[in-house]
Amino acid sequence: QILDVQLRHVKRELEKAILSNAKKITFIHGMGVGRLKQELIAILNSYEGLRFHDAAFSKYGFGATEVVLR
Repeated sequence: QILDVQLRHVKRELEKAILSNAKKITFIHGMGVGRLKQELIAILNSYEGLRFHDAAFSKYGFGATEVVLR
């Protein structure tokens, strides 16, 4: 149930970033068992033209994904 809330938030923030012509957005998902990251990647793969990679370790440690929007 909490995963659904988190994924709705991801979609909402991603859409806001796209509509505001942001260059990138970073999602912090933590390390855990990887379920949130897996679902995040599935969402990101459903959009055309996005690139994403692990965010800078020096800034976020493990558990964050940076999405390049353009």
